[in-house]
Amino acid sequence: MKQNETSGRQLQLAEERTRKEEDDRKAAQEDAKKQRRHKWFSHVIAVISLAAAVVFGLLTL
Repeated sequence: MKQNETSGRQLQLAEERTRKEEDDRKAAQEDAKKQRRHKWFSHVIAVISLAAAVVFGLLTL
């Protein structure tokens, strides 16, 4: 009976580890998606700033 309880506990721990690994993987994917989005927005802002600087430079000629 004791061996059955031990193997049941080991199975439960393995399932918890698997669940935690899946949660960690999903969190990492979400984080990567947010970082890509942030990088994209940063590039857009840089391009807009550069365009504004060029327009301002042309207007002051």
